[in-house]
Amino acid sequence: MQKARLSPAKALAPRAKPAKLPLIATGQTMARADSSASETAAPMPLKKPDLLDQLATRSGLKKRDAKLALDATLALIGEALARGDDLLLPPLGRVRVVKAKDLGAGAQLLTLKLRSGKDASQSGKTGLATAVEDV
Repeated sequence: MQKARLSPAKALAPRAKPAKLPLIATGQTMARADSSASETAAPMPLKKPDLLDQLATRSGLKKRDAKLALDATLALIGEALARGDDLLLPPLGRVRVVKAKDLGAGAQLLTLKLRSGKDASQSGKTGLATAVEDV
């Protein structure tokens, strides 16, 4: 039995072509999905304490006052969604309850659909009053 002989060029050549990686959107640019992209962690969710800090910073309110406003806002949004109401919240968009399931003990599982509006940075509106408007 004879061994198959390969030329030195064929012996060193890769046997299979690497698969083309799909393009994924990352903000304004396109990047190749590769192993380093899969190793990076997914973005962290915005939690209430972080939202409270950002609200206090952007609005200029004391943290104590911002907490009261945030708690009241979240309670109103939660109550409206529990009733099945649609929410129109520019620049966030329109939030609609698609499905609701009662889990017992007053808990519900809601499936929501968000149709996002224009980005606030593109529309030129920030949603916060300026110093001139406050007077």
